[in-house]
Amino acid sequence: MSIPTAYKQVEYIETTGTQYINTGVIASEYPDPITYEMVCAVTGKSGSSKTDYYWGVTDGSNRSGYLGLSADSAHFDLYCGAGSGAVKTCTSVTFNTALTFTVTASSASAKNATAHINGTAFAAGSTGTNGAHPAGIIWLFACNGISDESGNRRFVGRCYGFTMTAADGTVIRDFVPCYRVDDGVIGMYDTVGGVFYTNKGTGSFRLPPAEDDGTGGDTGGTGGDDKGDDTGGSGTS
Repeated sequence: MSIPTAYKQVEYIETTGTQYINTGVIASEYPDPITYEMVCAVTGKSGSSKTDYYWGVTDGSNRSGYLGLSADSAHFDLYCGAGSGAVKTCTSVTFNTALTFTVTASSASAKNATAHINGTAFAAGSTGTNGAHPAGIIWLFACNGISDESGNRRFVGRCYGFTMTAADGTVIRDFVPCYRVDDGVIGMYDTVGGVFYTNKGTGSFRLPPAEDDGTGGDTGGTGGDDKGDDTGGSGTS
């Protein structure tokens, strides 16, 4: 789907491990289960010795279906429901290559969650019990509710797109990587709601080299931390 001419779509935006997007989505408000699909190339690990999270929310007890790269970068883990361990795990970790992660997670039965990488299913993990979706908002490139807010434990890599779809087929978010033409601020445009979402963390998203003006950050911008209410970028798509 096309985006308004006020924005320029790019192949991907790149994170350095300190950026994230507040999606505004509370999973429990939509028909269960929700399917998350992220197309990305993992380029590294944050400075944390713990798991990096790619999207999600936790209230400390219950978790949405969120994906993470393990502390030792040896495997990807899917966490959902209650409990402290990964419900599913994938030991095939490939860096610097575009991968499609597809996760379907239900608050009704965490153990029935599924995760695939390029169509290949993750294996069963160590634990996981039923638990309601947390009431908090899902973050992209990070997990809302993780206590380490020092800028670590967040996705490091390139994101080519991210979607969330409810059980009834309703597309909740369809994020397209882009930048705003008039000031160069980089973010993700949601073609469903017609809203431009920007970095709520620190540092700056990065553009592909062909789109970058040489500053290494937001084209024409001032660092990319556009912390508005994400309502100014609406348009007809």
